[in-house]
Amino acid sequence: MHALQTRGCQIPQIQRRKRNNVIQGSFLKSGQTDWAVLCTTKKLTELLVFENGSADQVVVIASFSNGFTAWSISRMSAHDFPQEWLPKDGSLRLDHDGISSFAEFGYREDGCLYCYSAEGKVLYFNQGRWSEVSRVIVN
Repeated sequence: MHALQTRGCQIPQIQRRKRNNVIQGSFLKSGQTDWAVLCTTKKLTELLVFENGSADQVVVIASFSNGFTAWSISRMSAHDFPQEWLPKDGSLRLDHDGISSFAEFGYREDGCLYCYSAEGKVLYFNQGRWSEVSRVIVN
């Protein structure tokens, strides 16, 4: 896609035999086909969402500076969301897909030869903005 080439994107592949980190789903509204892509450049990796598959409607919804070990994304359908993740006030109406994001980090730090952490979250577009429905951090 020209929009990815213009940005200088490379798409990180976590599994050698299976292509990943380019996903399709109804991320912005039910019945619409959107694409989400991880775009890696020399400085950072961004999670891009192409509304209705259009390069004119691309939004960056998350980013990490390069230095992490691995980042992967997958589609999470509305019926796969655990009920305990949803706000009790009913402010989140699940009628389309979300994006599950998982990033692993490895780095050197004083007192720690090799430190590791991971962050998993589910991103969902609701009431005109992206928000985290669930977040897990492992150190």
